[in-house]
Amino acid sequence: MSLHDMYFSKKNKNYIFSILQDLILKETGFNINQNEDYIDLYRIKYSLIFERTNVDNLAELNKLLIDEVGNLFINDIQSKYKEKQIEIVYETPTKGLPTIPEESKEEFRDIYINSSERIGDSFGRYNYCIQLKDFINEITIQEITIPEENNILFSNPLLCLVITSNNKEYQVFCKLDQKLEQNHKIYNTYYPIRKLKIQSKDKIRIEIRTNNNSEIEIPTDIHKVRKMKNIKNEQKDYLGILVEEKHNLSEKDPIGIYCDNQLIQTFIIDKVTDNCVLLENKKFNYEDNKKYLLMNMNLQNNILLNY
Repeated sequence: MSLHDMYFSKKNKNYIFSILQDLILKETGFNINQNEDYIDLYRIKYSLIFERTNVDNLAELNKLLIDEVGNLFINDIQSKYKEKQIEIVYETPTKGLPTIPEESKEEFRDIYINSSERIGDSFGRYNYCIQLKDFINEITIQEITIPEENNILFSNPLLCLVITSNNKEYQVFCKLDQKLEQNHKIYNTYYPIRKLKIQSKDKIRIEIRTNNNSEIEIPTDIHKVRKMKNIKNEQKDYLGILVEEKHNLSEKDPIGIYCDNQLIQTFIIDKVTDNCVLLENKKFNYEDNKKYLLMNMNLQNNILLNY
């Protein structure tokens, strides 16, 4: 199982939430499981941390998640309750290791979709197909988080999310709820104005359109890799990735390297030129006879489905 699959598994997601719940309960006496705002923020942070983190094992990734989200929640809780002088009702923390919340709890019956997981017949991050890993008869859109770009979509607080499933098209209008800035990137989170029950199958198409249901033309986020090799630059060792055309990548952007439609490895860019990116002290088992693609993970959107 890949790092992505292990991290986004329901078991890992619920397990880490239970650790955070126990940690925050001990520190503040506040039970985050009873607060929808913190549950929603956890869902958003969960995907964002994976996208911008360059680690190769689950334990380290989970630790980064706990450290960042735990500190964020504790500081927020202490600040809010101190300002409002509200008495916090303390509960007795559970002894021993935290247990995984029961899967029957409705708030955890969800699927996270990232546009980087798109399969064949996709046209980009605003129009793509997703293969659902479990057979689910019915889904509901809960939220969508999109990194802000310079296009017409972000000129209006409403957007239209079009889901095509079982040869039927569903239009879900969503309203901007909050903006979150992370590493100089703004992420917009939208919630459906009215939740629709969508009859699903193993494959669905997702289209992000403007408030008047117009399609959006955007630059590509995928680049063909011409060559990879280890080089020296200014007395430092780098993995150089040469792409076949000019790109819109920047320093500190997370990228994914794909081969045969499979994510092989993720990196954080250290330096860029017109058609090359440099990764300091990184290695990659490059094979000349294979075709590789580079995807800008910093531009991908996340959708939360409930079933």
